Amino acid sequence: MADDTSKRRIKSLERADRIVEQLRSTNGATLTEIANGIGVTPSTAHTYLATLAEMGYIVKTGDQYRLGPEFLTLGEYVRHDSRLYAASKQEVEQLAERTGEAVHLVIEHRGRGIALYEQFGPDAIGTQFHQKLRQQPHQHLHCTASGKAILASLPEDRTNEILDEHGLQDRTPNTITDRATLFEEFETIREQGYAVNDGEELPGIAAIGVPVRDRDQTVLGSIAVSVPKSRMDHDAFSEDVIQLLKRTANSIEVDLQTTAD
Repeated sequence: MADDTSKRRIKSLERADRIVEQLRSTNGATLTEIANGIGVTPSTAHTYLATLAEMGYIVKTGDQYRLGPEFLTLGEYVRHDSRLYAASKQEVEQLAERTGEAVHLVIEHRGRGIALYEQFGPDAIGTQFHQKLRQQPHQHLHCTASGKAILASLPEDRTNEILDEHGLQDRTPNTITDRATLFEEFETIREQGYAVNDGEELPGIAAIGVPVRDRDQTVLGSIAVSVPKSRMDHDAFSEDVIQLLKRTANSIEVDLQTTAD
């Protein structure tokens, strides 16, 4: 008999997850709205909500339920438990100070990108946009410099799995939505050691990203600098950023190797 373990699901956990996502996406909801959203009776929804509230994951104000502060402690624990974060935090801050721009440390999780840490220099633009992204579901990888640096460094079968699952959404007219074209760019990224986002996620914003690897050359994430496209159009500026990023990534990789278990 075939093992069907991987297909088994605990319905109560799935419902709790759907409640959390509904509250995140709507910034709060009533009992009736939550019940309708997860397809259960109000009494059943109330049982879930009461349990989650007792555990600190949601709070109720008036007739509105919202996510609770317990998620803050969990998120901070996950961040500080990351060896990549520990090795990169100071480097990210120094790079933001040196360039004056926005610097992003990104990891891949379930085929999407998550900002593990970000720092904004005095000349950074789009800070509100990037801060808002932190509150959204994980981002597509194919339209960002950090994401393309990761995709180009993954095994090809894993990259194809990600693209099969999440597709190639067009965020701007510059977004690459053809897989063959994207894979051609991956070859260029591997040859030159960095990826470029030319207004592919947000019009007017460009970025350069480089992968960060462990001692076995497995990609752990990427580090990127995003700037106004007008600044990136200056070759001297772009070359300076590229060299700074490569040196920063190398420093992080050295730190990871020297602190490995």
